[in-house]
Amino acid sequence: MSRSAQRASNPKARVAATLARRTLGASLFMGVALVAHAQQGDGPIVIPGNAETNPAAAADMAQKLNAAPAAASRPPAPAMQSGYRAATKAADAAMRNAALELDARADAADDSMNDASGMIVIPGPGEAKPAPALQKAPVASASRDVMPVVVNRDDGIARNTNAKPVAASPATPVAASPMRRVSFNPSNAAVPQAPAAPATMQDGESIRVAAFNFLQQQAAGLPGKVEITVTPVFPRGLAACSALDPFMPTGARLWGRMTVGVRCVGERPWTLYVQARVSINATFYTAARAIAPGEVLSNADLVARDGDITAMPQAIVTDPAQAVGAVALSRVPAGLPLRTDMLRAASSVAIGQSVHVVAGGSGFSISAEGTAMNNAAPGQQVRVKTAAGQIITGIVKDSQTVEIAL
Repeated sequence: MSRSAQRASNPKARVAATLARRTLGASLFMGVALVAHAQQGDGPIVIPGNAETNPAAAADMAQKLNAAPAAASRPPAPAMQSGYRAATKAADAAMRNAALELDARADAADDSMNDASGMIVIPGPGEAKPAPALQKAPVASASRDVMPVVVNRDDGIARNTNAKPVAASPATPVAASPMRRVSFNPSNAAVPQAPAAPATMQDGESIRVAAFNFLQQQAAGLPGKVEITVTPVFPRGLAACSALDPFMPTGARLWGRMTVGVRCVGERPWTLYVQARVSINATFYTAARAIAPGEVLSNADLVARDGDITAMPQAIVTDPAQAVGAVALSRVPAGLPLRTDMLRAASSVAIGQSVHVVAGGSGFSISAEGTAMNNAAPGQQVRVKTAAGQIITGIVKDSQTVEIAL
């Protein structure tokens, strides 16, 4: 059953609805009459706001607004005052819905027309616009609930921390002293000297001198004029040594750029290698003419030259006896420095040369022909390949004969 049907069947409900309609109509009529009276009396219209719950305060505010000077407006009659209050109380409930719509329109028109109590004041004709009240921002009251907070202490940090309050002392002003003029003479300035090596460290110069003296001793038998240069030595923290022992590294030769070693044989041994250069200015010999292979050289085939022989092969000929009477193994161009590996002695055999192989014993002798497989001087061993392909080893007797011992 619908609500309208339930109300029609209930007489009490019909009576209540009739009274409500009459009351609402009377309230609306009284409200319109009050508005018309306010406009005729040049007074302001006071409409309770949406949150207004105190009709007495609204009436009191209306009295304050109407209490203007006599030149501005006339005081309303006492009967109208009491009727206004009664009508306000009766129409309060009915006007709430209308106040909501008016309140929204008034806010859009001018936010400054809202006072602190939430009422809307519309000035009447001829009245000045009231000053806007100060707006109060809603502030929520602080919560008084106490929430426990647990803090875990770091014992490791607490044990190692010994904080002490430090009192800040004010900065003490320092009086500025006047600048003084200082004269400087560059000629009298001291030149900084390189710090001397500590007594417990090895001096680099002593190492260089030891290497130089050693090379001079080794070059005593070399031909010509020998010049030796040793680079400076920086020991870099080597312990001091009283017994230095220079030596020639394995495979090094006293020729041109080379390396010489210096070792300490004291309580704290160490070894250091020093760079050096040995130059030998001597006389060497070149070919005076083109020499064919197998030719025997004479003094007329040699030309003497002077220069640094360390820039040439180590087998350079520096003595005429090394070339005179020797046999050229290959073609030698004119002006080419002669080397001992280009020549062989007249009594020697050369590789590829035909030799006579002789083998003898008590009461017998065997001979055969063969080919020398290497160069050899008299008294040296040479390998010979026989005509049958057998390789035997013998001793060079002369330039044509190889002996085999049985």
